[in-house]
Amino acid sequence: MKQTLLRLVLLTGLIYCAIQDIHGQLTDYTPDTLCYMPGMPFMPNVTDNDLACQAGGQCFVMLLTPSTCFHLEKNGVLTFIGELTECCGEHILRYSPINNPQIQITITVTVKCPKPDCGFVELEVPSGTAGGGPGGKITFNSCENSVATYWFNHSLGNTYSWIVTGGTFVVVDSGIIDVTWGSMGTGMIILTVTNGTSVQTYTYCVNILDGPTAAFSVFASPVCLMSPISFINNSIGGTSFFWDFGDGNTSTSYSPTHMYGTPGNFTVTLYVMQTNYDMQGNPLCCCTDSISHDVVVDPFPGPDILWVSTLCEGDSSCYWTTATGCNYTWTVVDANNVPVPFS
Repeated sequence: MKQTLLRLVLLTGLIYCAIQDIHGQLTDYTPDTLCYMPGMPFMPNVTDNDLACQAGGQCFVMLLTPSTCFHLEKNGVLTFIGELTECCGEHILRYSPINNPQIQITITVTVKCPKPDCGFVELEVPSGTAGGGPGGKITFNSCENSVATYWFNHSLGNTYSWIVTGGTFVVVDSGIIDVTWGSMGTGMIILTVTNGTSVQTYTYCVNILDGPTAAFSVFASPVCLMSPISFINNSIGGTSFFWDFGDGNTSTSYSPTHMYGTPGNFTVTLYVMQTNYDMQGNPLCCCTDSISHDVVVDPFPGPDILWVSTLCEGDSSCYWTTATGCNYTWTVVDANNVPVPFS
């Protein structure tokens, strides 16, 4: 009886230790929450925020269940491989280290597909009476300060006259116009189709939705090789942000800091997205804007910056450099790239 009890205690202890070991390993991996906007670059590395991969070098991972929308490389790079019509919405993926399948880490990816496409709209014939009478109007959504194409199924021999309020337009073809919408508010498209003595007028109402304005500044350029460079997000509006640093690296931070490993000229692009919803929570237009700036990276590394130790919030410290024969200009920013006073 005592031997049986002892075996049971030992077995329980082994199980407990195994559970504790798995739990400890789980804390070395961080779940990822990502957003993919069709047409935007998408190559995030899901191991970048995993402590186990940072401390022990490169990690090799695999998806536990194959996905028709996403592919995960062994090095942790996630790419979109699916069809937009089948992959819109939220996806829950799980991956594991190849050498430890007991560890399971979650990736939540939202594929945002604008419904409808506010950048290209086919104008249907409104139901009801022509001339904008009862039941004769159709309402569309568009983004402020954006260009949208409107297409009407046109025929040879007809003439098409357009009137647009709330924006300016150019005629691409007799039944196609490009409209540059103005500020948020309401607009209208009035199309008159003439075929001999037959005249039909169609009225389309447009809700011009709030859209973002992308803007950012570079804290310093040129920048030294392997020295951090800060990007200050000055955008107006926006619910999500995507940075392409021009060297194959990206970020979804609001105001990121990046370090270039090779010298040269790099074009940095910021994409700002803003999704608008109706009163029931249904997505309307996903309004986007982008802006690019060039960054010059010097072929020489920057000076070393030394300090005493790791600091806690509210502490003060002295920083110095070993560089000699230079002119010194110090800049201090916090985690959000906000300048910090110093003496």
